[in-house]
Amino acid sequence: MKKLISGKGATLALIVSSLAIIALVACIGSAGPQGPSGQSGPQGTAAIDGSDGSTGSDGTTGNISSSGSANPLVSDADSFPVDTTKFDLSSLVAINEEDCTLSNGDSSNCYQITVTGFPSDRDELGPFCPETITTGAESAGKWFDNGVLYVLTGDFVANLDNFYNDNHWQLFDQDTGKVNITKTQAAFEAAARPDVDPEYNNFCVAGDISWYSDVQGEGVEVTYLIPAKPVSRSSAGSIGRSVGIALNGVGLDGAAPTQAILSAYTIAAFDDCVGHINPVAGYHYHGANHGEDDCPAIAHEGDGHSGAFAYALDGYVIHTMLNINGEEETDLDNCRGHVDTIRGYHYHAAGPGENAFISCFTGEIAQGFGGQQGPPPGGQGGNPPPRPQDGGPDLAKAASILGVTENTLRNALGARPPDLTAAAKRLGITEQVLRKALGLDQ
Repeated sequence: MKKLISGKGATLALIVSSLAIIALVACIGSAGPQGPSGQSGPQGTAAIDGSDGSTGSDGTTGNISSSGSANPLVSDADSFPVDTTKFDLSSLVAINEEDCTLSNGDSSNCYQITVTGFPSDRDELGPFCPETITTGAESAGKWFDNGVLYVLTGDFVANLDNFYNDNHWQLFDQDTGKVNITKTQAAFEAAARPDVDPEYNNFCVAGDISWYSDVQGEGVEVTYLIPAKPVSRSSAGSIGRSVGIALNGVGLDGAAPTQAILSAYTIAAFDDCVGHINPVAGYHYHGANHGEDDCPAIAHEGDGHSGAFAYALDGYVIHTMLNINGEEETDLDNCRGHVDTIRGYHYHAAGPGENAFISCFTGEIAQGFGGQQGPPPGGQGGNPPPRPQDGGPDLAKAASILGVTENTLRNALGARPPDLTAAAKRLGITEQVLRKALGLDQ
């Protein structure tokens, strides 16, 4: 069953029927040379990328119910339904209500939420990489390491060899002081792929959203499936390729593969909102830095509690880290959630440099979303569907036959090998029609 909740455009029904699920995470990464010494992941996170197949701890605290036949972490009464009015309407393409299957195998009701992929509270993205080694903070982006968010000034780039204690770092021209930046789409994609082209070792990697968007000021449309009412798990679940969706229409991704990025002597620069672009998922976040530098603040709620800025894939709200007094909640469970009488169970985001939002899922997610298995180490979360030069189908031609954009078709197919049955369902067509468009049934 599908029920249209809201959307925009006269051709909404056609758009909804052809939307693809998100290509969950495809972060800049590499399988390049041996990485700098002394690198470690963020402290205090629980299998954020899911690459080891582990799960988080049970996440229970004194205010989390352990009663009920399924021994849920959160009581049904404290699992508040998703409030779709929290989303900024300008960030939405459509919201549908439809039947879904949760990660525990139960049938449920979900919201299919399609967003523009561009933050509705900003007019432009960036800055990302500093242009020269003299570029100051006002024209520079961010980088994080070991839980700390750093301003990616020219001076920071000039001293990466000292920062990482590795003299192979040299991201700038010593004669001109200009920073090596991926200025073209071809350069960006060569540096952003799992096997970084050696030509782009020692580059600051940044993309331009206009390379992947057909509309000026918009991003890559992506679709999420979230339970309409959260269903608590009996033990916490690991986070895979996606965490959730911000209310301004931008995806919250799992941990960026920083070790792989650094191993190619690259920096995948973030902007002040700890967001950046990749060739598959478009613009997305890896941390929450609201109210700092040029990143818009999230208003505190009337009682001084931190404001909501996102929904996790399990349907629980994610709030910012600190209350109006600048204090972090003291009773958070291991997934970074807790209960209060006004908001029920909800999460609080981790610090902006921790390469994480939450540490685990307390609730069930819709099957096919979040990916309990994370991206392969050193990669981009799986390879994109084949392009014609790879010997695969001509996706541009197939998209034209089906009456959808190539990005929509590519997202529906997902990582290789594609599940054509699932892809056809996402596009609202039969598998036979999809196979014919792809030239697989001659």
